[in-house]
Amino acid sequence: MRKTAAITLILTIMAFSLMPALGFGPPAAPSEAPPPYGFRDAGPAPPNMTVTGVIYVPLRNLPLIFYYAQAVSAPGSPLYHRFLTPGQVRDLFYPTQEFNETLAHLRSYGLRVLLTAADSIIVFQGQAWQVERAFGVRVDIFTNGSVSFYEDVGPVAKGPWAYPYVSNATMLVFDRPQFLLTAREAAAVLSRLEGVNVSFPLQAYPMTALAQAYNATALYSQGFNGSGVTVGVLEFYGDPTLSQDLAYFDEEFGLPPANVTVVPIGGYNPNLGVITGWALEEDLDVEAIHSMAPGARIVVYVANGELPLSAAIAFIDGQDQVSVLGQSFGVPEAFLSSLGWSFFYYNVYLSDVYYALGTAEGITFVAASGDGGGMGYSAGPIGDVPYPASSPWVLAVGGTTTYISGDSSLQTAWSSMGFDQLLQALGGSTGGYSAVEPMPWWQEGVAPAPPQGFPYGRAVPDVAAQASLFPGSLMVGEGNQTLVVGGTSESAELVVGLLALLAQASGSRLGLIAPLLYGLYSSGDLNAFEPVAFGYNVPWTAGRGYNLVTGLGALNVGELAKHLEARAGPASGPWQRSWSTATTPPSWPQASQLTSALRWAGPTPPTAL
Repeated sequence: MRKTAAITLILTIMAFSLMPALGFGPPAAPSEAPPPYGFRDAGPAPPNMTVTGVIYVPLRNLPLIFYYAQAVSAPGSPLYHRFLTPGQVRDLFYPTQEFNETLAHLRSYGLRVLLTAADSIIVFQGQAWQVERAFGVRVDIFTNGSVSFYEDVGPVAKGPWAYPYVSNATMLVFDRPQFLLTAREAAAVLSRLEGVNVSFPLQAYPMTALAQAYNATALYSQGFNGSGVTVGVLEFYGDPTLSQDLAYFDEEFGLPPANVTVVPIGGYNPNLGVITGWALEEDLDVEAIHSMAPGARIVVYVANGELPLSAAIAFIDGQDQVSVLGQSFGVPEAFLSSLGWSFFYYNVYLSDVYYALGTAEGITFVAASGDGGGMGYSAGPIGDVPYPASSPWVLAVGGTTTYISGDSSLQTAWSSMGFDQLLQALGGSTGGYSAVEPMPWWQEGVAPAPPQGFPYGRAVPDVAAQASLFPGSLMVGEGNQTLVVGGTSESAELVVGLLALLAQASGSRLGLIAPLLYGLYSSGDLNAFEPVAFGYNVPWTAGRGYNLVTGLGALNVGELAKHLEARAGPASGPWQRSWSTATTPPSWPQASQLTSALRWAGPTPPTAL
C-alpha cells in the first residue's frame, strides 16, 4: 500500500492601512491632474470623436501576488520555482464577478469591447460623449503645437473599477524603436559633430557567431537548441514582411526555418511598422532570438501603439504561453512625470502588478537597458534609466562590445560615443539607479550603494550582451537588405534566446532569474558570468564586480545550466498543489490567510521541501 505524506505551508499576509504607501494598493485618483509637461489643454474633444480607453478592475489578493512572486523567485524558499498554474491564478486573483459587472456597465452605454485580459483589463471604444457619460469624466485634447492627443480629465464615478485610462498618449513614447542603432545612423550623427573623423572601419559578425561568447556552444553540443520552449517578444505596430525577411535571414546564415507566430494585442496596421521603424526592430528581435535558440518557438506579440503597457503585459499573463518575454523598448524615468498621472498609473504601477503576476506564473521578463549611456536620456544621471528595465520584476540587459577571433572572444563595455548630453548621446550601455523603483532584495550586498544625493533605487543593468556597432551584427531587414546593427534591443533578445536554451536544459520555466544570478555572484560562483572589466558610459565605469555599465557581466550559459540543475527542486513530478483562502477577496486592513497544501503523491515521502 502506497504511503502518502501531506505537507502544509501556511502563508499569512497581513495588510494594514499603509499598504498603498508600500505599493500594494492603487493610489487615490486626483480629481483633475495637470496636463503633461509642455502640453496645454486645448479644450473638450468633439462629442462624436472616436476614442479608445482601458479600464482596470482591481485584482483580488493583491499583496499576495507580490509575496508569491518573491517566494517562487528566491532560491532556498520552500516555494522556489513552484509556479502557479493558470487555474490557480484565476481562482486566487481574478475579480471575475466585478469584471463581468464592468463589462455590462460598458455595454449599457453602447461602448464596444475590443479586448479583455486576465479578467481585469478591458479595452473599449466609443464616442467621446459615451465615455463621458459612462464614467463621469471629460475627454479633452492636449497639444504642444505639433503633436496632439486626447485624455480623460475630471472626477471618476464610483463603480467596481479603479478609474479609466481614456487616452492615446502612449503613442508619444512608443511611436518608434528607441534602442536600435544602424551603422548608417551612427555615421549621420558623427558627421554632425564638429571635428570628429567619420572615416571609421566597419566590421560586423553574423549573430550566430556570438553564441561562443556566451558559451552557448556547450549547450548546443548536448543537443539543447531551445526545442520545446516557447518565448515571446513584445512589439508595436507590426511588420508586413517579417516572414520573408526571416526566411532570407535563415538561408543567409544557415539556420533552420523559424517557428514564429504573430499574436495581435488590439487592432493594428502592420504597414505603420515600416513608417515608424518598428518593422526593422521586429526583424532584429526575432532574428537575434532565433540565432541563439534556433529550435525555440517564437510568439511575436504586436500591440496597438495607443494601448498602455499594462494592457499588453496583462494579455500575455492571461495567455500564459511563453516562458520568456523580450522587450526592446523603454521610457526614461525622467520623462514619466511629464506624461501625466494616469500615464504613470497604467504604464508603470499596473505594469509592475502584471509583471509580478507573470513572475508567479514562471514567466521571465527581459528588457533593454537603453542606448543613451549614463545620462543621455536626462539632464544628469538621475532619471536616466528606462522603464521597464528598472522594474524589479524584469531582467535588465545592458550592452557590450564583442570581439571574435576564431574560437575565442573578448567583451568590453559598449562605451558612450560622441557627446553624452541630453538626447545627444550616440550609443553606450545605459545604467544607473532608478528614481522610481527601490533597490530589490536580491541586489542588496552586490550592487554598490548609490552615491550621496542619489535615490536608493534599483540598479540597472543586471547583465549585458552584444550591442556595439563597431563591430556590429548582421541582420536582414525589409527588401532582404543585409544591415549592420546594434543597440541594447539586440542585447535583450540575445539574452531571451540564451534563456530559452537554459529553460530547455533545466526542463522548466525560469521565472525571475535575477535572484539566482545575484546569489551566485555573492557566493563566489563567478564561472556563470563572463566579466566585463573595461569601458564606461559617463559617469559610470565598468570594472571587476557589479557595475552600472554591464551589471554582473555577460552570461556563460554553459556553466549557468549546471547551477540550474543543481538547484532544481521538486517543482514537478508527484507533487500536487491545492489552495484555499480564508477570505475571498480579503477585506483589508484585516488579515487574509492563504493555505497552500503541497501533497506528495509518490510511494515514499521526501525528507524535506
